[in-house]
Amino acid sequence: MALISVILLESIHTGVRSGVVRVNSQLLIGTCGWDHGHWCGPFYDPDLPTDWRLTYYANLLRAVLVPELTGVKVDATLAASWLEDTDEGFKFVIEISAELVDLLPQRPVSLNRWLEGIRLLAGQVAAVLVRPSPATRSPGPAALEQFCNALSPVPVCVEPSDHPGGRGVCGVVWYPSKQAAPTVGDYLVALSDVGDPKALRQLIEWFIEQNLVGAALFMTDRTRGFEHAQQARLIAEMLGV
Repeated sequence: MALISVILLESIHTGVRSGVVRVNSQLLIGTCGWDHGHWCGPFYDPDLPTDWRLTYYANLLRAVLVPELTGVKVDATLAASWLEDTDEGFKFVIEISAELVDLLPQRPVSLNRWLEGIRLLAGQVAAVLVRPSPATRSPGPAALEQFCNALSPVPVCVEPSDHPGGRGVCGVVWYPSKQAAPTVGDYLVALSDVGDPKALRQLIEWFIEQNLVGAALFMTDRTRGFEHAQQARLIAEMLGV
């Protein structure tokens, strides 16, 4: 903790002197999922009931990415339980498969249930992430546009290669350790496996300098993600975000 504080104080003083630090958007910080059994002990109290984990998590971190690959299927019932376990300020970023996005014109039952859950969560959905896996293809341009319109004003974030270009159409998902910073999109969701305090500070300072409508940073390390996210949140708070 002392090391982080020293790093941050040096960064803040440097930023103030150079006029670089500009806080102009909310930066959400969290992890990919919260219901991880191996977090019991390091993060969750061993005696904590499993159905209390989201409430506990929401008291320490203020956003979470719900990965589509976890098998969690958002619907009205699940959304209602999440609303009960969190306060209005807590935010969800929810992932959906490209295949389901492409089915929007047909409006299958599964997609209708998903949309019903998103509507019920209302203001607590910060963004929706369309992130195809290596085994799946990207959503078609027409289906993506229709999907963005259906979810408006909730931002829909896609891979940079799938983005139609420009700003104001949809957001972007970014992997800071693997990709150059994106130049399109007004909303940005970053997925990072970096836990080093200096690297986190640099990443958060980069966010501060951008003119984004909104942004989210989710730590992806399955073992230490909660620790990295708590460090990132401390750094962001000390930088004034």
